Amino acid sequence: MTLPLRQPLLRAARALGLPRWMRRRHADELLVLTYHSVTTGVQEIRQRHPLVYRNAVSAARFERQMQYLKRHYTLLDGDALRAVLTGNAPMPDRAVAVTFDDGLLNNATVALPILKRLEVPAFFFLPTGFVDAASEGTLRRHWSEDLIARFSFRSGDDPLSPESIGRRLPSLTTTLTGCSPTEAMLRAVNHLKNLPPSKRTDRLAALRDLIGDAPPASAVPATPDGPSLLATMTWHHARAAATDGITLGGHTVNHESLAQLPTETAETEIARSLQAIEDHTGAPAQLFSYPYGRPDDVSKTHKSILLARECCGAFTQITGFNDASTDPFFLRRIDVSPNYSLEVFAYIASGTKRAVDRVVRGRRPPSSP
Repeated sequence: MTLPLRQPLLRAARALGLPRWMRRRHADELLVLTYHSVTTGVQEIRQRHPLVYRNAVSAARFERQMQYLKRHYTLLDGDALRAVLTGNAPMPDRAVAVTFDDGLLNNATVALPILKRLEVPAFFFLPTGFVDAASEGTLRRHWSEDLIARFSFRSGDDPLSPESIGRRLPSLTTTLTGCSPTEAMLRAVNHLKNLPPSKRTDRLAALRDLIGDAPPASAVPATPDGPSLLATMTWHHARAAATDGITLGGHTVNHESLAQLPTETAETEIARSLQAIEDHTGAPAQLFSYPYGRPDDVSKTHKSILLARECCGAFTQITGFNDASTDPFFLRRIDVSPNYSLEVFAYIASGTKRAVDRVVRGRRPPSSP
């Protein structure tokens, strides 16, 4: 992410109290942060394969961020957030919710001990079909992460051209001309995310044949000699997390964009995900996170399905903060990059970046459905 200020200026802004002033100015808004993976002790392989680890925050950096939040914000647990979303409690000053998407095992083995030690509540959103597979001893990789891992670990003497990628995607809506192979692969993945599963299967198979075999799970660890970065937690991990300050929510069964599914299938994905959490933990799941969560991935139809299942809120990946006018079924979040220093984290979390974007760059956040 390109920021308008360099690190020394960010530190100066923090020393002058700008983030503190911005936190007070936006004290009545809800900040929601998104994480996916937290890793420790794998810096060397992270540097060799940054694309695979693009969503993985180091444990040391994550701990500093949680300490910062605890000093400067009101951390919401599941009960507090549900009370706010249902109108049964006012929004606390400087409220923040810490969320994790995809139910990855490192959330339970690396992030949770830090959260527990610092007494920071959080939310884990589970794609329950993947949790089922993990509980049966199977590593089920999401197709996009599998494809990126194959690409990242392909043989160095086997160059992959953007043109060869494009030929496997005849309906590609964006040009790959002039792209680096890495940029071409990321565009290809985004293109495939916008297809229904039935149309994606053949194209995905063609790309896998082009790129080559998937690396073994041990090639992308979350910890030294530990489980794969791509491994999902089991129901045992989920139940244990629920007793340690974690609120569990649905993330569909198969992590598909709901917008690419027929309404009946989308309803099944939502309902079965929420029901599985209740079946395995004994507590109803009343919160949901939309897979991918872009503006085109969510709709009022999905909100109606969630309301019928007695949910009280759902999270998008639309960037921004939440005020009294925000629909609780289209909550905005801020994705935390693994490259954020504490100064950058404070700059973004306080709303300072948003203010700079509005004043200097004339940017406005994307609209919700």
